Amino acid sequence: MGHLTPSFLGKELTTFRELRGYLPQVIIFHMDATLEEEIKNEIAAVAKTLNASISVAYEGMELNI
Repeated sequence: MGHLTPSFLGKELTTFRELRGYLPQVIIFHMDATLEEEIKNEIAAVAKTLNASISVAYEGMELNI
């Protein structure tokens, strides 16, 4: 399967919304550091297109589940 690209993430989230009727909050992590800015820009575009909450994780980030 390979890595989850921003484009593929967009497709997966679109399918998720079609099946479930909503989009979950998404947090992106474990990115190639040499491509981080490019990935962040692509993720922002996906989030805008889907009107979705997609965040990029950062060191020390805490999640409450």
